[in-house]
Amino acid sequence: WHLTDVDPELQQMFDICPKTVTIPPNERLAVTVSVLCETVGAFSATAVCSIDQGPSYKLAVTGTVAREAFHFERTELNIGRVSFRGTVQHDFVLHNDGPLPLDFNVLEVAAGLSVEPEGGTVPGRS
Repeated sequence: WHLTDVDPELQQMFDICPKTVTIPPNERLAVTVSVLCETVGAFSATAVCSIDQGPSYKLAVTGTVAREAFHFERTELNIGRVSFRGTVQHDFVLHNDGPLPLDFNVLEVAAGLSVEPEGGTVPGRS
């Protein structure tokens, strides 16, 4: 396998495995195309599989890398006065502004506080 029609900088994003292999007659082989998404925007390349003493096969590889985008409905949460041993509950919203699902986990919570849910996925905008 090799890539054509791709900027040399973008070539570093792609990996195709296995690169070289012999497939026995009547057998199949799974080929994995991996893309390391570090540049936001659209990309395209052509992967070419060359067969010894045979034809070449082309595979168009295209996609778009989207940045995670989110915000909280509030930037501050003032609990106010609470009675001794009292409980107060306030809600706030995590907004996913991007097109992809956003996974989140609460990593640390101060003593005496709880956060629910502690993790989950916020669907992306379509």
